[in-house]
Amino acid sequence: MILQRSAPNGNDLCPQCHGTGVIRSFVEGIDETFCNLCKGSGYVKEAVAPGDGILSRVFESGATRSSEADRYDPEGFLSPIVIERYCQYMYKHRQQPDGAVRPSDNWQKGIPIAAYMKGLWRHLLHLWTRHRGYMVQDPKASSNIEEDLCAIIFNAQGYLFEILKAERKAPEKPHDPNACQCGSGDCSSCPR
Repeated sequence: MILQRSAPNGNDLCPQCHGTGVIRSFVEGIDETFCNLCKGSGYVKEAVAPGDGILSRVFESGATRSSEADRYDPEGFLSPIVIERYCQYMYKHRQQPDGAVRPSDNWQKGIPIAAYMKGLWRHLLHLWTRHRGYMVQDPKASSNIEEDLCAIIFNAQGYLFEILKAERKAPEKPHDPNACQCGSGDCSSCPR
C-alpha cells in the first residue's frame, strides 16, 4: 500500500532525487519517502536476496539488483547545474582567435601541467580578488566569478587528467616481428 502527501511549501526533498512535490511513502517494506517524479526508482529496501544470500536492493516489482553500499555515487557527488554551467563555459571557449572551432576534447591531446598550474593560479587570484569585493585589474581576466570558477575547474581537471593519463598508460608492447603488419619485419612505421 502506498500513501501520498503533499510536500509542505515544496520544502521537503526526496531522499532519492532531491526533488519536491508529492511525496510517496511506502507503508509496506520500509518507512521511506520519495517524490512522485522518481518514485524512489521503485526502490523498497535492501535485503538478502532469496537464493543467493547476497545483500541486494529489492524493488516494488520484485526485481533485485546488487547493493549500492560501498559503490561510487556520481549522481550524488556531482551537480547537474554545475556540470551544465561548465559545459557552457567550455563551449564558449571552443572558439579560437582565428575563428576556427576546436574539438571539445582538444585539451586531452596534452597540455603541460606547468601551463595548467599557471592558469589555475591566475584564475584563483581573480576569484579571490572578486570574493574579497575588489575589481580584478587583469585586462584578460574572465568576466565574472562563474567564469573564474569554471576556469579553475578546467585547469584542475586538466592537471589531474595529465597525472592519471601518465599513471594509467598501457605499457609498450615488445616488438614482435611475426606480428609486423607491413611485412618488412622492421615495424618502426607500423601501427602496433
